[in-house]
Amino acid sequence: GLRLGRPDEYPTMRAPNDSTYFPLFVDLRQGSTLVVGGGTVASRKVDALLAAEARVTVGAPELSDHLQALQLAGRIRWIRGRYE
Repeated sequence: GLRLGRPDEYPTMRAPNDSTYFPLFVDLRQGSTLVVGGGTVASRKVDALLAAEARVTVGAPELSDHLQALQLAGRIRWIRGRYE
């Protein structure tokens, strides 16, 4: 059966600066999302968000070939520019 456990037993991940991250599951169907960056890592994130049926906007000065193809196909929106 399903065992939830106590909150102090929940899995956490530690970042290099020792801040704590909590695993989060969200229904993103038709939710608006923003991915900052247009390279390889952003491509993986975009693919995962599209698989979750999210509406994806990418903010980046340039897009990888994969992201360019998604943008040309109308699957993502691109805001050209730098994040500051």
